[in-house]
Amino acid sequence: MHRLARFRKTTPRIAASTTHTPLAPCMRWSSTAQIRGGASSNCTGEDDTGSLTTITCSKPFDLANFRTLLETPLHQWPQDDYTHLRPNVGACDISASFGSDKIRENFLVDFCHWDFINHGAFGATLANVTDHAVRWRLFQERQPLRYFDRILLPEIARVMQEYALFAEVSPTDIVFTQNATAGLNTVIASLGKTLKAGDTVLSLDIGYGSVHSMLNKVVSDKDCRHHRLSVPLPVANEQDLVDSLRNYLDTCGTPPAFAVFDHITSNTGMVLPLAQMAALCKERGVKVVADGAHGLLQTCVDHDQLRESGVNYYITNCHKWLCSAKSVGVLWAASEQDKALLSPLMVSHGHGSDFNTSFLWDGCRDYSSILSLPGCFHFWTAFGRTNVREYTHSLVASVAADLRDAWNTDPLCPSSMHANMAMVELPQHLQKRTATEVQNAFYNNSIEVPVKRLSNNKLYVRISGHVYNRATDYESLKHLALHPKFLE
Repeated sequence: MHRLARFRKTTPRIAASTTHTPLAPCMRWSSTAQIRGGASSNCTGEDDTGSLTTITCSKPFDLANFRTLLETPLHQWPQDDYTHLRPNVGACDISASFGSDKIRENFLVDFCHWDFINHGAFGATLANVTDHAVRWRLFQERQPLRYFDRILLPEIARVMQEYALFAEVSPTDIVFTQNATAGLNTVIASLGKTLKAGDTVLSLDIGYGSVHSMLNKVVSDKDCRHHRLSVPLPVANEQDLVDSLRNYLDTCGTPPAFAVFDHITSNTGMVLPLAQMAALCKERGVKVVADGAHGLLQTCVDHDQLRESGVNYYITNCHKWLCSAKSVGVLWAASEQDKALLSPLMVSHGHGSDFNTSFLWDGCRDYSSILSLPGCFHFWTAFGRTNVREYTHSLVASVAADLRDAWNTDPLCPSSMHANMAMVELPQHLQKRTATEVQNAFYNNSIEVPVKRLSNNKLYVRISGHVYNRATDYESLKHLALHPKFLE
């Protein structure tokens, strides 16, 4: 039994559901089945209107056709025999209320034994999406050559179109990456090639640690400088951040070559005024790269607004708040000029082609996390993204306020700057402990939550909230932190 178990809530936890959609039964696949994009009897790849909407199954997929598939509306694509591998659009039971036992059946998290309040770390995949990812893996192994040579790439084109509809972007403005880290490395390395001796690149000191490493790497390769603009904590309001950036840009002399800003910071959980900061940079000719690893679904990402304000690149993750299979990232470029500056880190068969085709194939690997993405789109569309955000934002704001009241601590920023994550200062008697000590103690009491010491030298927990969370998930955290024998 864990220490202090008597202080844990006695409400029974809900066991992970075992009633998820079963995998497709073993079957013999038709050698004449239409593949994604269809099979053409005359092998011309042309339909009656002259649009390339079918791809012959008599030869491997031609990369030269990929851009055409992206530009062909999905309703013009013919039917195929692989619908059983994709999610059932009408399968979502929207009667489940957020935070309920029923909504938890859509996830694989072990709610029976854990207070899982750290979704922000690596997310939690939807059970149905996991099932569909496994189906694609099994299908791949039934006939690997057919899968990789004839089915995979057109299927990726379909998913890109579905993502574009979900995110309200053009499919020709996005490419899939393995994760946001890969996308950010791609953009920063590409922009690094344009740097000249004496140039500066800009970031905020509250940005993600690995991004600072990426920037340090590109400036070390040339006689350049990485300036980390300090953000004093706590933050009074968004305008303070905007004013601090404006003051730097007005006094720094030569403007930075480019800047990298978080949309929602991992270390502080704050939603930054990205559009306003980008607008300041745009006025001075500074390119802006947005680290949106936490942005997708957690907040509304309006790409048209971002483009207008001056964001050149937006990189996000699907496996965090969208709850896709692990892992998928998306890189969005605002213009053809922005696309032209990018070079994939992995050079392969699409190299030298258009933006989308250049990033399409990076070698033989597991692509099922991409192919199973539509299940996420259907799930969140069924429940309503606005409804999801209203619940999660309200839950986190309420719990953060309750913890601060119980622990008699101050907010890091206004609640309006939090979405699905919030940093809450720990009680005074824990401030002399290390973050590792406190986090491990919570973990040993079946509470999964990160603990961080921020630049103001105070210790915080970062709570996360998604649709499977409810207020009682945070009760043990609150009471354990106050117990005098918690760390003994």
